[in-house]
Amino acid sequence: MLCACTEVVSHIRDTPFNDASPYRPDVSRLECADFVTRCIQQCWSEQPDQRPDFKTIRVRLKPMQHGL
Repeated sequence: MLCACTEVVSHIRDTPFNDASPYRPDVSRLECADFVTRCIQQCWSEQPDQRPDFKTIRVRLKPMQHGL
């Protein structure tokens, strides 16, 4: 996980501010359920009104609690 975090920070730090495409890490390498990666990607929307609010995020991630 530390390597991925370092990669993200480095990319953000080294990308010009006026770059038209914001950096998004590759979530295909994550070992988690599809609903988790979909939620992450929805939170990345450049349009704030298209991002889920915290209540919606909690509902979408609730299946993670099954089996605890």
